[in-house]
Amino acid sequence: MGRKSKSVDEYRKLAEEAGLTWVDKTPPTEVRNSTIWNCSICDRTFTKSYNNIKYGRYPCICRSKKHHHRDDYIELASRLNLTWTGNRLPKNVHESTEWFSKKQNAVFQSPYHALAYGKIPTMYADYIVEGV
Repeated sequence: MGRKSKSVDEYRKLAEEAGLTWVDKTPPTEVRNSTIWNCSICDRTFTKSYNNIKYGRYPCICRSKKHHHRDDYIELASRLNLTWTGNRLPKNVHESTEWFSKKQNAVFQSPYHALAYGKIPTMYADYIVEGV
């Protein structure tokens, strides 16, 4: 017999911590059973267990440590009214790289994922031009 399920509040809390939305109305009978989740970043809906979410085993490409291409950095910079000034591609989206802020006329370091996915952290907000 597996471990009993968590409460509705525990599913919602885990979803929030993972940047997801828990879509189902009632939890499955065990934490190893699948339920429906939605990614708040890429809007992908998928089924995974509580344990899979807890340990980061879910299919969102937006959360992977994948390697982006030069064009991805240039496109993100353009979208945020920045210039990507990194002289080499980072190993993955979690490694910091250099950006130039046209708004602040300043260079700053940030990983791709901090600017591209979801809410922009407060520490970078002053560098971004709103509504671009």
